[in-house]
Amino acid sequence: MAKQIFDFVFNPTPARSNILLVEPSNGTSTYKMSIAALAALITKTDVGLANVENTALSTWAGSANIASVGIITVGTWQGTPIVDAFIDSAAVWNAKRDPIKAINNQGDDYTLTIDDMNKCVIIDSASAEVITLPEDLPIGFECDVVRLNTGTVTFNADGGASFVAKTSHDEVGPRYGRVKVLVIANSGGSSAVYLIIGDTTT
Repeated sequence: MAKQIFDFVFNPTPARSNILLVEPSNGTSTYKMSIAALAALITKTDVGLANVENTALSTWAGSANIASVGIITVGTWQGTPIVDAFIDSAAVWNAKRDPIKAINNQGDDYTLTIDDMNKCVIIDSASAEVITLPEDLPIGFECDVVRLNTGTVTFNADGGASFVAKTSHDEVGPRYGRVKVLVIANSGGSSAVYLIIGDTTT
């Protein structure tokens, strides 16, 4: 069975293998070879790919020489932080303000929850009220507590919780006083330690 051949005219160096030289009467030498033989002879340089490395993307460690990667639409950045000089909108983001603090209005005794994170809890009552500090809020939880009315606002640690404050104060100070509540420790997740700072009194 005859092999598939590819016809072309060129002047190869002598002793090329897998090449059949045919010299017709017109004097033009025609060389014929199989497609497989032709493929074996072609190099990366022959087709303009001399700088291409035979490396699978799955094992490629990357390069410092990449000038452009196009538009990345999917993926998670896991490299080093990108400096501002390479972020077009860096100045805009750097000028952003912190989120506006949300308000949680209450008129009776109240127990803090994780939903109060970074909020301002306002107690508006003419009677004495109690803010309960639960044992299970995580380290780093913080919120503000404001006494808006004439009724006192006292802190009470629940269960395994405890709190520390300047000179053992346990109340929000005079009317319109504001106190920051911050969880600074919680061993085992059920012994939160609260730091109370601001307009406190006893």
